[in-house]
Amino acid sequence: MLLFQKGLNYSQDGRGNRMVYHLVGCNMRCPWCANPEGIKAGGTILTKGGIPRRSWHEYSVDQLISEAVSLKDMFFDGGGVTLTGGEPTLWTDEALSLLDGLRREGIHTTVETNATSPIFDKFVASTDCMIMDFKTPNAHKHLAYTGVDVEIVKKNISYALDNHPDVLIRTPLINGVNTSDEDMREFVKFYTSHDTSHARFEFLKYHDYGAVKWAECSLPYTMPPDSFVSDEVVEKFAKYYIDHSLVVIRT
Repeated sequence: MLLFQKGLNYSQDGRGNRMVYHLVGCNMRCPWCANPEGIKAGGTILTKGGIPRRSWHEYSVDQLISEAVSLKDMFFDGGGVTLTGGEPTLWTDEALSLLDGLRREGIHTTVETNATSPIFDKFVASTDCMIMDFKTPNAHKHLAYTGVDVEIVKKNISYALDNHPDVLIRTPLINGVNTSDEDMREFVKFYTSHDTSHARFEFLKYHDYGAVKWAECSLPYTMPPDSFVSDEVVEKFAKYYIDHSLVVIRT
């Protein structure tokens, strides 16, 4: 497996203190991505200060399981291991093998995914917590901004809501992309057509922290300067969700 980053993190990628593995490769092309070095399958060459370096390191499933087992004492407050990316479900066999191995060792597992896997049900069955990004329910905008048809995302999120006991859905709020009142209503209309009793929702404000990494990857950063959102927009979304009996969290 190719990883472009790994390390311990508290509460931002699942419950408690967790070892977070960032796997290389993503099938979406979101222009605001904070980890552009994780997009390209096979890894990316980063250039910083004129010095090139590989963005990735290679590990076997057994190596990662052994590392996680050695860190068990660090997984406090309900912690464990999170697979993220890139898009971790692209490593289908390896990721499922890793998840199953971790659970056999009694380690809590979380997958952070864009919910596009054609065998999404297998990940739902192998993971203690599902974290899913949902950019927009609008078909035209989803395809334009991510390069992926929204229907597979809706199908898989629906499956997780109806079948998994611990779901967190995150939405990056980006001005001009998904922050209108119509966007807000469409999100809630979609969610409330399912069982949300085991679901939590979180909003992530757009930031441009990844812009420097786009330059290091020799890629153009195309997000306009007015993409930021105010606290008032976030609070408006949160209130609307809460008014429709959806649980909103802040990490």
